[in-house]
Amino acid sequence: MKKIYIILFALLLAACAGEVPAPMSIIENIPTTPPRLAADVELNRALYTQKVDILFKGNEVQLSQLPAGITATTNGAFVTLHSLLAGVEYVVKGATDNGSLVIVSEKSPLVTFDSLDIHSVGCNAVTISSKEKIFLAGEHLFLSDETGSTPNVDKQAATLSLLGDAVLCGGLNICLQATRRDALVTTGILYMNGADVHVEYATGCAVNATAGLVVAGGTMSATALKDIIKVKRGNFVMLGGDMSLGAAADKADAVVARNIYVFGGAIMADLQGAAAKGLSSKESVFLVGGEVKVHTSGGALFSENKSDYSSSSCIKSKAHTYIKAANVSLASDGDAGKGINCDGRLQIDGGIISIKTKGNDVNHPINLNAHASPKGIKCDSALLINGGKVEVLVLGRGERCEGVESKGDIIIDGKDTKLYIFAYDDAINSGSNLTVNNGTIYAYSVANDGIDSNGRIDIKGGVVLATGTHTPEQGIDTDVEQMFAITGGTIVTLGGAMGPSPCMPKSSATSVPVVSWNGVDVKKDNYLNVADDDGELLLSYRLPRTLPFASVMVASPLMERGASYSIFMSDSISGGTRLGYGLYSHAQAVASHKAADWEQEALIAIIDHSGKVLNINPDTIKSDGGMPPFGPPPAGFPPHGAPGRPPMGPPPAGFKPMIPEEYDANNLPGLGW
Repeated sequence: MKKIYIILFALLLAACAGEVPAPMSIIENIPTTPPRLAADVELNRALYTQKVDILFKGNEVQLSQLPAGITATTNGAFVTLHSLLAGVEYVVKGATDNGSLVIVSEKSPLVTFDSLDIHSVGCNAVTISSKEKIFLAGEHLFLSDETGSTPNVDKQAATLSLLGDAVLCGGLNICLQATRRDALVTTGILYMNGADVHVEYATGCAVNATAGLVVAGGTMSATALKDIIKVKRGNFVMLGGDMSLGAAADKADAVVARNIYVFGGAIMADLQGAAAKGLSSKESVFLVGGEVKVHTSGGALFSENKSDYSSSSCIKSKAHTYIKAANVSLASDGDAGKGINCDGRLQIDGGIISIKTKGNDVNHPINLNAHASPKGIKCDSALLINGGKVEVLVLGRGERCEGVESKGDIIIDGKDTKLYIFAYDDAINSGSNLTVNNGTIYAYSVANDGIDSNGRIDIKGGVVLATGTHTPEQGIDTDVEQMFAITGGTIVTLGGAMGPSPCMPKSSATSVPVVSWNGVDVKKDNYLNVADDDGELLLSYRLPRTLPFASVMVASPLMERGASYSIFMSDSISGGTRLGYGLYSHAQAVASHKAADWEQEALIAIIDHSGKVLNINPDTIKSDGGMPPFGPPPAGFPPHGAPGRPPMGPPPAGFKPMIPEEYDANNLPGLGW
């Protein structure tokens, strides 16, 4: 019997060996498939057996014979109909410069517009009310309004007001001009099921759907002075169609709702006002498919009441954000603008995501605590990237212009993950722990650390390429080196150092051989090479910046303890296998120069500027002491903590900051490599 159990257990292991583990998740109840529209959202014309014709002719309106159960009152071109009947179709056509249409129906009405043109003065152009679904169909509908002599505008004022759930059917073309308040208002759920809606302008919202908006098809183009699409108490759900939205006012949102779900179709938004938002949720944003493009150009807005700034964001969620969209493109040009601004957890499972900000820091001239800064991705909780291609460019200047910032943990997983980050300040900043399980990461900082973690750093796999600037900034930085572990993957860092070497993986968990080479001058577009004792290149890395007296660190499972290696520069390489952004294996060096040799006697080898080698094992490092002093510092370099030099003080005398006065944002390191 025991033998049978062993065989069954072996078979189970074999069966499970080929299974791909499900990606980890930090967000609950992620929708994976788009919802289906209920059957009662589809128009069934066979149910509408009675018809009422309504014709607007200038200053009057003409009605056909009304069935019993329908009453009407008219006053010039103003008409109101009340109906108790089911199955009634209202066919409306004609034109008036001063009139309105009101239909109040107990049962579901079908209103068919046959080239209707209504301009209203002081009231809604069209109002339709029903306890059951309202269907709008037909062809052309043009509505406009003006305030006239009315002193106050009702909060329910709208060019087209739909009181109840309403469906805009395929084939219908609606054009709205709203100078009183909102263009289109629904008190229930609005379904766009193939209609084309064009809001030329609205002094309020273009669409104000109280209980929800579902876009299943059709097109919408809209401009407004306030929020373009506002869902007060429900969700915004997009299944298909195309939307083009624009606003110029401060604090205007393209889409604001309780939750935002995008499963298909395309949303394009252009917002020019200060502190504007593209997709803004009171709870969460889920981009499961489709295409989202948002551009904000307004800067930050100071609030005297809050004594702080609010800034523009392409995506803003007060809870969580989940992205698995086919294409997400976010651009923010104004000062302190953000790509993704998430108050909760952020999870990216796939898609192509491009984020670019151009603005600078904003600091209040008097209130020192009031400031705002641009971020490519800002997350106040945990951030998880399971896959996809993510490109983040933060091109403004300022000490807080960061690429990806999370107040909680950052976890990067997924073999197919591609993450490219370029920022003025830290490219990646984790407020807690940073874990890299897989993927390819390129993190470049113009003026700070490539990767900065305020907690643990655990690199378990993938390719990590991190570039910082001169001392004291580094390629990878953590406050406690004993909390930095490399157990897999290939890592290359470039930057300055804190003491005799850059931040090293001194955790006892480290199991991958590591070498650092310090005090070397590197030149942009030259190659850093690591070769074995036979002269075969294991790794070659195209250097992304010029930096004097730099420190480089290489960790690779291709290196072995007890073997001899050399590290050197070359003008170029030929051949090889591309591993990542500028990283190659088994290439051929061309025009080699400046080399250092070492024997990897321990897990960590540190080579100083004179070529002296120190080998250490993380498990021999005391928990409080770090590494013993290693050789004399470079001339003029005051030791860490020396009088007159604060912990993060100026670089040594003679150092020239390698932050160019102008850097070419169109020719960034790594792109296209």
